[in-house]
Amino acid sequence: MTTPALSVRNLRVSVGSGESEVEILRGVDFDVRRGEILGIAGESGSGKTMAMRAVLGLLPHGARATGSAVLDGRDLVGLSQSELRTIRGRHIGMVFQDPTTSLHPMLRIGRQLTDHMRKHLGLRRAEAERRALDLLDDVRLPDPEQAMGRYPHQFSGGMRQRIAIAAALACNPTLIVADEPTTALDVTVQAGVLALLRRLCDEHGTSIVMITHDLGVLSELCDRVSVFYSGSVIESGSTRDVMDHARHPYTRALLDALPDQGLDDLRPMVPIAGTAPSAADRPAGCAFHPRCRFATVPCQTDPPGPRATGPDGAEPHTFSCTVDPFELRSVVR
Repeated sequence: MTTPALSVRNLRVSVGSGESEVEILRGVDFDVRRGEILGIAGESGSGKTMAMRAVLGLLPHGARATGSAVLDGRDLVGLSQSELRTIRGRHIGMVFQDPTTSLHPMLRIGRQLTDHMRKHLGLRRAEAERRALDLLDDVRLPDPEQAMGRYPHQFSGGMRQRIAIAAALACNPTLIVADEPTTALDVTVQAGVLALLRRLCDEHGTSIVMITHDLGVLSELCDRVSVFYSGSVIESGSTRDVMDHARHPYTRALLDALPDQGLDDLRPMVPIAGTAPSAADRPAGCAFHPRCRFATVPCQTDPPGPRATGPDGAEPHTFSCTVDPFELRSVVR
């Protein structure tokens, strides 16, 4: 096994202090291997984006992070903002859900692509412009030379997202964080952006963290997946294994809530009962037990530890639940 591009261990984020302290993330662990796409899935409020904001040092005011997030041998947790500014953009690129919030409306595309290349890489203007043209061509933007002189509002949503991806790639980062990058796009454009991310990962060897609530996107794009619930990773493994053999009742419930186009279209989807708890009102024991049809008395008091399954030498598949996987599998429709 090679050293991961990013290794996160016991990552915790809390706000407040003393009796009023609230823990938002509770000991999150995951690795992002070199040249792979890791999917982070879960409902809104599960801690997906907060985990990566902690890695990037972009936490809300008053929030504190502990633990470790080692990128290329350097722990990012605890670095000053001036130190993190040398890493963001240079070693970690970011693609946001809505490119209109990450592209400056008053600056031409050419300048937005070249300014941080000149800052982080020390390129001269002509060198930066040549690289920007290559990047726009790489993300399949029509007529890169003309695009360099245009403004963001002159492009469609899908084209703006491609420009945002080019900007994230500009300094050859080790890792790209894509936070719901296709949510604002229609289905056809979404498919093109996903294919682009897969191709860039394969051709450039860039590692990607894909944050999404859409398991369909995740299953199509990602090599491995970590499922978050209430600030913790509750299941992780290869995408195929997790999608085909979910071991945690929450992951199984997410899959059952999806429309299944391969079966009878009249069969209704199965919603997950109840709502996810807030960090300030998290139940004792397993956080999912009030919504779980398999919950037993110990689930209400004893937080389950991680369990591993799979043959020796295979991709590890871990889950935090006391439910027998065979019992869970027996109720799958």
